[in-house]
Amino acid sequence: MDGTHRLHLWRMLDLPSLYAWVESTALPRQLMPYAVCGDDAGRDAPEQVARIWVGLHDKGLLHGRLSHPGEPFGMLELHAVPALWLLYPFALATAYGSRYAEVYPEAWERAGIPADVFTTAESWTRWAAG
Repeated sequence: MDGTHRLHLWRMLDLPSLYAWVESTALPRQLMPYAVCGDDAGRDAPEQVARIWVGLHDKGLLHGRLSHPGEPFGMLELHAVPALWLLYPFALATAYGSRYAEVYPEAWERAGIPADVFTTAESWTRWAAG
């Protein structure tokens, strides 16, 4: 529906070519740490995700209301975030974040996120939750 989405995906995945039917969807309005982690995440992933949400909220990057901040069963009523995958488990956020930094140099710095925090899952978690 919008060619920029296809171009963005093509650049992020470093594909030689791309044929895609892309439909954008609205951001979800309510999220829980357990819901974004999935079954294959580690046992402590929801707790880590909950701490990251609080850290991003405190840094002004996540806009919304957190009920029971830092708790894995807390609810986020989402208003805005630079990228939805920043709210996902650290392995996914790190993978996308590092690739995004390669494709769009200095974009993270303009958003207020140091690009080097995506070098490891530990550095992302430490910065985002800190």
